[in-house]
Amino acid sequence: SPRQPIITIPFFGEVVSVVSVFPPQLSFGLVRRGTEAVRQLLITFHNPGVRIVRVEVAGTLPAEVFSLRRDPEGGGSSASGGANYRMDVVLSKEAPVGRFEGSLTIHTTSTSQPLVTVPISATIRE
Repeated sequence: SPRQPIITIPFFGEVVSVVSVFPPQLSFGLVRRGTEAVRQLLITFHNPGVRIVRVEVAGTLPAEVFSLRRDPEGGGSSASGGANYRMDVVLSKEAPVGRFEGSLTIHTTSTSQPLVTVPISATIRE
């Protein structure tokens, strides 16, 4: 068209991985000794064929400091046709005083993203 030879069409897109987690890191902050603290992690599979194989807590911390429990109401569908899972990460009330750092590693059936790692930290004070 001589009156309008170029038309600009705005476009917005988002590239997502096969597996995403929110929040990308878990911080318990400062917790008083003898208090159990819980943080939730939302795991989203953007491909309906991908599943969790296992979840591990690792790092330079005693194994009993952090534990996991699946949220009984945590399953659901995502907008992309995949699935959502909520998981509770629990800081034990038996955790000793000190600063703890580690990671939560999610093993999946995805060939392109078999591992998802989420850093975890907490400071226990008297």
